[in-house]
This record gives sequence, structure tokens and C-alpha cells, in this order.
Amino acid sequence: MNDRGTPLNRARGSLKARIRAQERLVGCFVFMQAPAIVEILALAGFDFVVIDLEHAPKDWETVENLIRAADVHGLPALVRVPEIAPHWILHALECGAAGIVLPFVQHAEEVQRAARAMFYAPLGERGTCTQTRAAGFGARRGDFMRHAALQNE
Repeated sequence: MNDRGTPLNRARGSLKARIRAQERLVGCFVFMQAPAIVEILALAGFDFVVIDLEHAPKDWETVENLIRAADVHGLPALVRVPEIAPHWILHALECGAAGIVLPFVQHAEEVQRAARAMFYAPLGERGTCTQTRAAGFGARRGDFMRHAALQNE
């Protein structure tokens, strides 16, 4: 732990960079609706959490609060959507998810369809709204194109 009580594994870089570096990572599925569970997992040193919507339905306010609890500790929160559908992917990302876990992937076309839903134009078809949590509730409106490019990256 560092002097702020945050596990040191969070100081080693982004989840994406750590995956690309083939670092061994430990994550945990979150089925319960309690943000304290996410905080406990962060303090225990997990590298990421997966908020499950496939087997443990939650409303979007709960999803946002679980992601917020992860963000407090620098813990990447992925959301497992119940199906490969643009509206599920969009809602999870707008809540601030660090990424999406797709269920029942059978074909490359399904991954391509999901990717189109995840990326803003010109890479994809993700809807644009500057008032969401992911977009800073409008605080990034003046520089939304930069925000969208960073999200696409």
C-alpha cells in the first residue's frame, strides 16, 4: 500500500497497458449491488473488477455507483453486459466502465458489432452525449472531441 492506502499495483499503469505487457492480473466478478464490496476488493489488491449484469441484474444507478466506488481507488471496472447489443454497451460506457465483457461471443461479426457500439465516429457508431458521467456531466463539452478521441484510443 502507498501512503494513501491504495494498493501499489494500481501505480503500475493502465489495465490496457498491463494486459499488453502480458502481466498476470487478478480480477473478481461482482454480483452484489453493494459499492463497499468493490472498495474492499480494491483495498485487497485486485487489479480489476467485472460488474456482472448477465447473471445479476442491476439498475444503471447501481452500476454507476459500483463504478464510482472502483474509481475512488483507481480500480478498473469492466461491465459484463447481458447480451451483445449497442444499448447495453452504450449505457455501461456512459456510466464510466473501463471496458466491456461480452457474453456468448460466437463469431467475429459479433465482436465487430460490439466494437462499433463502443467507439465514437469515425471508428464506430457510439452515440454522443456530453452530459453523461463518462463525459464529465458536461464539464468536457468544450473539448468533447478530445475526450472522444481519448476514449477511442
